[in-house]
Amino acid sequence: LVRVLNDTTQGIGAIAVDDPGTAAITERLDPAGPRYIGQSLGGIIGTLITASVPQISAATLNVPGASMTDVILDSTTFASYRAPLDTYLGSKGWPPGSQGYLRFLDFARWVLDPADPQSFGRHLISEPLGAGAKKKVFVSWVKDDETVPNRTTGLLLRSIDVAALQDPNRADRAALLD
Repeated sequence: LVRVLNDTTQGIGAIAVDDPGTAAITERLDPAGPRYIGQSLGGIIGTLITASVPQISAATLNVPGASMTDVILDSTTFASYRAPLDTYLGSKGWPPGSQGYLRFLDFARWVLDPADPQSFGRHLISEPLGAGAKKKVFVSWVKDDETVPNRTTGLLLRSIDVAALQDPNRADRAALLD
């Protein structure tokens, strides 16, 4: 990402973004100070990218979440994925709510944990990776989101360790974190 940004001959750094309709304003991409903007899955992945790439100093994460297992379980948008899972596990003697079913979900969380935004949230502000600096992060979410449920956004906010933002149902549903 950073290599492509810094490539001023063929990479993103070479893109002319100046709009002829706004001749008085010079618009340029700043490869020296990249920032991240992501929505939904882009917000989920953006937590990992922003925490891991020291050159990224700030991010906007719109409707992000954490724990893909819980996103799939709680999302009405992904309900069509849950039904076959429930049917399959039920055929193995593990109906929803059973110990075997819950053990399977715990195993799924464990497998996905290395790529879970919850594992990287704390590295945005309170514990930057390596010699990286704290990041500035804007998080916004939608009340009763059917794709990335508010509960999973709350998981992400708690992992960032922002005590004031632990309620994903708060009225403003947006926060600038630094």
